[in-house]
Amino acid sequence: MNDPSEEFYFDQLMKQILEKKGDKFKSVHDVLFSESYRNAVLSPTERHVVSFSKNGDSLSMWNYYSKGNGYNLEIDLNKVIELNTTYDLYVVKVEINYDENQQIELLEKLISDFKEKSERFKEGKIRMKYAISENEYYEIMGEIDPIEMDYNERLEELKIAFKHPAYSREEEVRLIVSEVPGQNEGENVKFRISNTGIFVSYIPLSLGSCDSVSRITTHPLNGELHRVGIEEFLKSEHKLKHIEAISSKIPFREV
Repeated sequence: MNDPSEEFYFDQLMKQILEKKGDKFKSVHDVLFSESYRNAVLSPTERHVVSFSKNGDSLSMWNYYSKGNGYNLEIDLNKVIELNTTYDLYVVKVEINYDENQQIELLEKLISDFKEKSERFKEGKIRMKYAISENEYYEIMGEIDPIEMDYNERLEELKIAFKHPAYSREEEVRLIVSEVPGQNEGENVKFRISNTGIFVSYIPLSLGSCDSVSRITTHPLNGELHRVGIEEFLKSEHKLKHIEAISSKIPFREV
């Protein structure tokens, strides 16, 4: 990940909101947030991330990821999800939110939505403590557990989708890929060695014989020969004939 502050950024945002809004807001979060539920239920296996951009011809992205040469592949992520979601693999699409004001608004709304529910949760905890039978205990648990689950699941959805505003030019959409707990765990995971010698785990995804690829754009510095070359290559391969080849529309030159 190119942003080392992702989860830290979210935690700081939450801390800022709780300090600003006072004890009533803080009480809701303190009562309902469960790190153990997050680890055991929401993220029981490691999550792998693959990132895309909604902008297929972005100067900043060309400069960052493909200096002086290269191609951009336009991919239908819904097809990728359909191809790779199996009984032992989850694939979820997440569109990144970079707007800090909107992020704060969404978090404040989430906590506000759970004010009354958090009171019911606290009351239920007290009733469980004084339950006179095992049946009554589990009946109360069945009433209040969904409140905690719902809060933590909605919080996790926001956490995955929030990123620092400095990265807004990326216009990122990401796929979160994880194995289903207990279903052949570890069998989908492969390893590669990074440029700095670090072993990095990954899960291969299928593009369905390139059915998910719809367009290829050449780098702004590339000339007509690059576009014609990739176009001829695509025509020569039957399974690639549906892919369109275009040149970047960005005026750019090396100085």
